[in-house]
Amino acid sequence: EGHGTGTPVGDPLEVAALAGVFGRRGAFIGSVKPNVGHGEGASGITSIIKAALSLENSTIPPNINFSTPNPKIPWEDYKFEVPLEPMPFPEGRPARISVNSFGIGGANAHAILESAAEYGISSLHNGRRNGRSTDNRKEKQNGRENGLTESGRHNTSRQSSSSNSSSSWEALETWPSVLPVSASTENSLQRRISDIKGYVEARPGSIDDVVYTMGLGRAHLAFRSFCIVQDGAARSLDFSSAEKAGACKAVFVFSGHGAQW
Repeated sequence: EGHGTGTPVGDPLEVAALAGVFGRRGAFIGSVKPNVGHGEGASGITSIIKAALSLENSTIPPNINFSTPNPKIPWEDYKFEVPLEPMPFPEGRPARISVNSFGIGGANAHAILESAAEYGISSLHNGRRNGRSTDNRKEKQNGRENGLTESGRHNTSRQSSSSNSSSSWEALETWPSVLPVSASTENSLQRRISDIKGYVEARPGSIDDVVYTMGLGRAHLAFRSFCIVQDGAARSLDFSSAEKAGACKAVFVFSGHGAQW
């Protein structure tokens, strides 16, 4: 499974490198890139998914839109062939796929997948993996699963089966939260703070939702303030003095991987 740059220089370089390692006995070569185009950060996992499905179904998939081989690649010397139709894996050799992904935002790695059947492990045909199906999960009637509320904070309704982890959960629950508030002017900011205090005072159990909404569900405007909420309690909302946000400064960090900045 090649990265498949599709460029006049990139493809010959990649195939030459693969031939230096895998070319002695010959191999089929293709790429999922013609199917999905540029995957950016998902390019590596897309190739892994293709390879896993290929092994699971014991079928080498064809390479779409392939008509004219690159004349700069000596295909016969390299003993590489691009499959044009679905075909089984060659007999007498392990069902194995090597995956190249050196994309701009991809995995930047080489992975090797091999069929579990090569190790005497039969395929599962009941539609389940890891011994469990999603139909076996227990429905929670309180709207919470895995110890998380919709606001994203850990709650006392924990679903952990390990007693050793209870202290860790409790420690997370005691972490303080930041309640931010902002507005276009200082006067409107003070009104917003007053509104929040009145709302929370009338609904003491709503503080987690207020923290979540103000932090992630509202635009952060020029005049800003905040307060610290401890233990999910709204005993006293002591907001900081108002400050006007300064001018934004753009910072560009180039990691050497093109679009990944």
